[in-house]
Amino acid sequence: MNNSYSSLLPRWVKRGLQATTLLLATAGMAEAQTLALSGTGGSTTNDVTAFVDRVEIVRAADNTVVTGAIANAGFETPAQTVGGYTYRVTGGSWTFIGGTGITYANGSNGFQAPTTPDGVQVAFIQNAGTPKTGNTISQALTLAAGNYQVRFLAAQRPYGPFDQGVAVTVGGVQVGTTTPPSTSSYTSYTSNTFTVASDGTVTLTPVVVAGLSVQYQTGDLGQPTDNQLRPFLQLVNNNSTTAVPYSSLTVRYWLTAENFMGQLVTPIDYAKLGTSFVSARYVALATPRQGAFGYIEYSFAAGAGNLNPGTDSGPIYGKAYKPDYTNFDETDDWSYQTSSSFTTNSHVTLYQNGTLVNGTEPTAVAASTALQVFSASRDASTTTSSVGVQLQVRNTGNRPVNYSDLKVRYYLTRDGASTLVASIDYAKLGASNIGVRTVNLASPVSGADAYVEFTFSSALGVFYPRTSTEDILAKIRRDDYGTLDQTNDYSFSGSTTLAVNNRFPAYLNNALVFGNPPAGAPAVVAPGKEATANAKAGAADADAAATRASLELALTGSPNPFSDQLRLQFALPTTQAYTLALYDGQGRLVQQLAKGEAQAGQAQQVEVPTQTYAAGLYLLRLTTATGTQNLKLIKQ
Repeated sequence: MNNSYSSLLPRWVKRGLQATTLLLATAGMAEAQTLALSGTGGSTTNDVTAFVDRVEIVRAADNTVVTGAIANAGFETPAQTVGGYTYRVTGGSWTFIGGTGITYANGSNGFQAPTTPDGVQVAFIQNAGTPKTGNTISQALTLAAGNYQVRFLAAQRPYGPFDQGVAVTVGGVQVGTTTPPSTSSYTSYTSNTFTVASDGTVTLTPVVVAGLSVQYQTGDLGQPTDNQLRPFLQLVNNNSTTAVPYSSLTVRYWLTAENFMGQLVTPIDYAKLGTSFVSARYVALATPRQGAFGYIEYSFAAGAGNLNPGTDSGPIYGKAYKPDYTNFDETDDWSYQTSSSFTTNSHVTLYQNGTLVNGTEPTAVAASTALQVFSASRDASTTTSSVGVQLQVRNTGNRPVNYSDLKVRYYLTRDGASTLVASIDYAKLGASNIGVRTVNLASPVSGADAYVEFTFSSALGVFYPRTSTEDILAKIRRDDYGTLDQTNDYSFSGSTTLAVNNRFPAYLNNALVFGNPPAGAPAVVAPGKEATANAKAGAADADAAATRASLELALTGSPNPFSDQLRLQFALPTTQAYTLALYDGQGRLVQQLAKGEAQAGQAQQVEVPTQTYAAGLYLLRLTTATGTQNLKLIKQ
């Protein structure tokens, strides 16, 4: 993940409650309108594309399709060759402008379009490195007076950062915008309601149905600190006259996820509607809110039909857990309540076409960065042949940070040794993901003439709030295997019980954020000033070399082996252009994943959905003007 919470939430955007109006030339009758689907820009550096299929006009009142309103709704003509595509197709009912066209989408194809559930072709709206709002597909249509919505299927091209959006306008009035998620499958989207008057006037008319609510039951009552969440939900329509399409409704369950690694698994165990019609996903917030770092969003497929007046959806049994099955603490979650039966919970929010219609969202809170270091002595003896350190770093703030920006330092005396040697015996995060080196201070201070610095690999990604590194077990010895006296070591606690250690300082981007180094010790070591010994590297080096090492071309893939999702991360030593591509074991190009320009030392991260990849060996290749780096990956 990136340095901040982020989400790819499909969201229809309306222009408030005041209608936006376009007056057409001829009054007194329904006029030909223009429906346009346009790229909203997406990334400024990457080749991102949205695919669109099965475009329909539906009546807002009953969700029925207006037959014949859209010609060639599935983009099946003109026919493309198998696997082929054409930019700016001509001769049909659609008009294609800029980086748009039609592609084959039933299996392997040059545009990597996901297989469509409707026919064999789809339209594409591309943004190749520069936002092009002129990339538009459009069609003239004639609608009688009434209230309507636009509905279509959309998907992202499997190129990070998966941020190509689609804006929808009718008669020049924007009625919605969405960014499809990076799921390698098509999702149905429905616009806000718009009204066509008898004189041809188009207005954006948000229609909110009164009487909609969501009920909540605690599915695991009495277990707020176990390893899963069990929110049970039920939608209710107390309106006496109006049916509401399930596909226009979403529900948000707000929570904080402790010991979070970037993913929640959110299956639907049971739904009276049918589990195939209900889906859930976790969305991280860009900024923290009271009792929430994110929410689980529940949405409904068009096939679920309507929530009719005076009825309810029946129970929906949701569940959420972390891939490593660690525990939650639900007691501080905004939406958590204790209820043995379905009842009103105002902290579970309900939306119609993206508009809040029931419940109360948590308020934003000030973002704060806070870390703590806990430590214990593995051997509290006053003298020892090796110093054993148990440590944990905990993110006690409400903001995520990059693991690669974090370092912690244990200050001690060498007791006459020329250098110290440090190693990692164990780490819950993986010993290979923890870097360790020893640094001799240029001038001794009280309790220290050296420190051991622990760093964290960029492969670990993001260190989330209310998350711990869990145990890291380290060992420090003299290079001559002599005796060390722990009683004169600044960071030595003398306790075998894990506790906060303010003498074990932590730094983010070389700035002190927790604890205190000994008086007189520099907070940041000047490059090249002090001799170092890095047990991980196995040789003495200088701080300048360590600084350079942190900016070397570093390409990582996690997890490896991988299954359905792959996270790639790298940093470049200088600002320069790059291309990231994936090849199979025979050296054939599978997919170009990303391209653009990376700033010097800035971590670049690409999330790749890999459900459709065949099992086997793959080669990831990062190419820049100054070199190429390859990384072997295995799909299970």
